[in-house]
Amino acid sequence: MAGRLWSLVSLYLVVPLYLRALGVEAYGAVGFYTVLQGVLTFADAGLTAALSREAARLKAAPGGGAELRNVVRTVELVYVGVWSLVALCLWLVSPFIATRWLNPGAVPPPDLLFAVRAMAVAIPLQFFAGFYLGGLMGLERQVSANVLQVAWSTLRSGGAAIGLFVLSPTLTTYFAIQLVANALYLFGSRVMLLRVLPGPPASGVWSRAVVQRLTRYIGGMTALSMLSAVLVQADKLAVSKLLPLAALGAYSIASTLAQLPMSFAWPVATAVFPTLTVLAEQGDRITLAETYHRACQLVAVATAPMAIGIALFGRELVLVWTGRPDTAASVAGPLLPLALGSLFLALLLVPFQLALASAWIRLNLLLSSVSVVLIVPLLILLIRSYGPVGAGFAWMTLNAAMIPPFVFFLHRRLLPGATTRWVLEDLLRPVVAAAVITVAGRLLFPSLLGAGAVLIPLAVGMLALVASAVATPASRQLLRSLQQRTRVPASP
Repeated sequence: MAGRLWSLVSLYLVVPLYLRALGVEAYGAVGFYTVLQGVLTFADAGLTAALSREAARLKAAPGGGAELRNVVRTVELVYVGVWSLVALCLWLVSPFIATRWLNPGAVPPPDLLFAVRAMAVAIPLQFFAGFYLGGLMGLERQVSANVLQVAWSTLRSGGAAIGLFVLSPTLTTYFAIQLVANALYLFGSRVMLLRVLPGPPASGVWSRAVVQRLTRYIGGMTALSMLSAVLVQADKLAVSKLLPLAALGAYSIASTLAQLPMSFAWPVATAVFPTLTVLAEQGDRITLAETYHRACQLVAVATAPMAIGIALFGRELVLVWTGRPDTAASVAGPLLPLALGSLFLALLLVPFQLALASAWIRLNLLLSSVSVVLIVPLLILLIRSYGPVGAGFAWMTLNAAMIPPFVFFLHRRLLPGATTRWVLEDLLRPVVAAAVITVAGRLLFPSLLGAGAVLIPLAVGMLALVASAVATPASRQLLRSLQQRTRVPASP
């Protein structure tokens, strides 16, 4: 949580500086960079998830250290081939993206072309670093992984902000710094993973047996990654194509703020994944169910107050954040559905991790395939009718519709009888408690100006967080545990 919080703080502090240096239109290219990262998650091909799962499974197994090193080496070589091809293809089509796909407006074409070509290199570097971090997470080296992420986010965000004001306020400067930051991130993550791998220090070797054993899992994850990339980024891709670059810039700001709840859900889901994997392998359904429900409740407590607060106090938050009334006005509309859609997606993270830990991907593939068929025409229709707001509502509707069938079928196969508890304890208690407090706060303060635009949403959010935590068994248990650990023993 601390590592994720610092990454968010560093990002949210510099966005107003980016807007001041680049302007909303050029910032649209930065937003497209984020979109492209999301789209290209399919090229990960499930390799990071496979490495994380294998690391969790083999770390304590007899002779597992040597096998894990072979897994790392084998999957690493596949990763090199895949991302080299992706980088080459993206480089070749960069002129088309810069001139035909995006609507640059006043942005100089050479700057935009350099930006897209820099993306072709920076994105593979970032994904490669994430691949090694997946191994660290599987080994439950979350602290080491977060040290790397803190250093990288500081250099990527802070370095770019300094460069824009000290060197030149151009896209060229921004993306040159991204290249340097991602290269250092890749180097550091690889060195750290190789140092902590169990077993003999000799490097692993290519293993055909590893490929054969992981082919089915990786194949399913590849298809799932492609579908997920379309689902998560379809709204931004549609906005980038159907609306001007300035609209994409405003929509990217809304999406950045709306993703804040997801950033607090990921640490819980990532940290619990190795444990879910081991328990699923052992067939210990009782402990698996308890761990699963606790993680679901903690995700809901961490995300519901924040998501609902952003949805209802969005205009004030954006105004304080950017200092630009025109930006706040353009962002507030799509921010409400995007924030709620982010909450719905966050609530599915731990169930999704349970499916991956159990190597059951078919359900994800089926529901994602149906969703892709539905989201594309819905986006086109709503964007043409309502602009960026329509894109936000299409994305929110999709995420909400995914929850009931996914949870029902997941529990029926892996945790029979868990659905009622999930709905009542894991979902309704924390979400309803947060919603009641936040809606009451919005009704009591329908208009906020000055310092109240910050203090009132913050106070309402803290009250909503307390209410959500008190209403949820897992958070109460966590608080009692922390209290016992910090209690000073009485003197004899």
